[in-house]
Amino acid sequence: MRTIVQSALLLGVVALAGCGGAGEPTTDPADLKPLSDEQLQQIAAEDAAIEEEESTGGGMIPQK
Repeated sequence: MRTIVQSALLLGVVALAGCGGAGEPTTDPADLKPLSDEQLQQIAAEDAAIEEEESTGGGMIPQK
């Protein structure tokens, strides 16, 4: 029983650590591809929606 628990714990740690992956993640923003026009438009639309929501109180009931 103890061996099974230890094995499961080890497998969980290995899975979370990402061992066996194909390379390392990009950490330098200069290595990232530039955003497409479609992505920039989507970001602008989401920013506008968030700004609208925040300017109207975010849909929250004001406290008295």
